[in-house]
Amino acid sequence: MLDELSTYNNIFFEPFGPSSHAAPTFGFCHIFLGWVPIPRDANGDPCSPAVLQQELAKCTALCNYPILAEPCWIVGKECLVGRNHSNVVFTFFDPTGKGFDLLKQSSLGMFGWLVTINTFESRPILSQCTRCWHLRHMIERCRRPADLILCSICGGSHHTS
Repeated sequence: MLDELSTYNNIFFEPFGPSSHAAPTFGFCHIFLGWVPIPRDANGDPCSPAVLQQELAKCTALCNYPILAEPCWIVGKECLVGRNHSNVVFTFFDPTGKGFDLLKQSSLGMFGWLVTINTFESRPILSQCTRCWHLRHMIERCRRPADLILCSICGGSHHTS
């Protein structure tokens, strides 16, 4: 499917520039790898996304699942100073969901170290509850009564009935 889409990239995305391409809106899996050792280059910087991708290419569980977003450190290199391990995120094409199950069942080693594997849930930097309109939480974690609805404009109570 991805190969079929990519053959039309030059037609569909010409107005948007040469780096534009098609990407699926379903059938992909965001992965969070924990406790990944941080190999350093000659300058002492953490290894590049290309090196991370080469290491992931060694994983047989991923051999039939194309990587859609190259792996990268979850924090910037300035946060990796003095650290030996960090977390990596990447996305791969998994239309059936079996790829994640297979990956989770396998033992994934990176740079000689077994890493933890979980799905990655990207969250907005700032969240706001749509029940009480307070910041830093969503409605699922709101401590206010479920039948309470406050107006986003005046903050007044409104009844659901």
